[in-house]
Amino acid sequence: MCTSFAAYYGKPLYGMNFDFPKVDIKVTIEKPAQVKFICFYIYVFNKYSPLVGMNEHGNFVNLQELHLDDAVVNSTDSNSANKIDGLELFFDYLNERITIAELMATDCNTQLLLPENYKIHNLFADPNGQATIVEGINGKLLQQKISAHQLVMTNFAHALHPDRSTLDLHYIGAERYLTAYRLIEKARHSLDITKAMAILKNTFQTSGDYPTQCSWVFDPRAQEIYFRLAENIDCIWKLSLLDETIEKTGNKNTSPIKIGDAGVIITKTQL
Repeated sequence: MCTSFAAYYGKPLYGMNFDFPKVDIKVTIEKPAQVKFICFYIYVFNKYSPLVGMNEHGNFVNLQELHLDDAVVNSTDSNSANKIDGLELFFDYLNERITIAELMATDCNTQLLLPENYKIHNLFADPNGQATIVEGINGKLLQQKISAHQLVMTNFAHALHPDRSTLDLHYIGAERYLTAYRLIEKARHSLDITKAMAILKNTFQTSGDYPTQCSWVFDPRAQEIYFRLAENIDCIWKLSLLDETIEKTGNKNTSPIKIGDAGVIITKTQL
């Protein structure tokens, strides 16, 4: 499931709730030749799979579950001349092998190559006010681009249902989408880390098969990420991509923890 947003009122902020059965979450700092980035992984199907990341230039991307209407068949159009590998796109963006301008310039004639029944969509954003939701539907790369100062993503097909005023509340994530959109807009004159965290808390799922496990707020200009685990929502941690550290906020008596090459499993480590 999940709820995420990119907001540009004053300084840019990105936010995400991770809603899923309980799994381990690991954070790593990757330092390839191109650009340094921070990435969170979840342990599913006996391996760690990427979930959300941001690089040192403030470029953000995540992965969320996509629910398609029963009438939409997620087939593949093999006749398209333009193709993008959907599985590579997450790390291509963080490594800046593709820019958000290039991504947003693609149209529905571009084929998004994905495994059959792979129902995932992405929110891409940069610190300069550009953001888009990318979805592979009927083999095509479709987008819902930012139109003003914010973009919210939950679990329905945003490219097929861009009009909030006619959104069917039976769509998966529709209520969370409207709640987040309204609260971000309400806080537009004073949106900060604390209010962003409060907005994510208002979209927590506390029952069902997909309860909220973790919330993140990304500050791209400061290269900082704030997060809280649902099991201890009063405790907020800060990660610094610049310093490669993790520390508890509000407690000056604790020393920052260095994020080493192996990363930190934030759901297991006694931070």
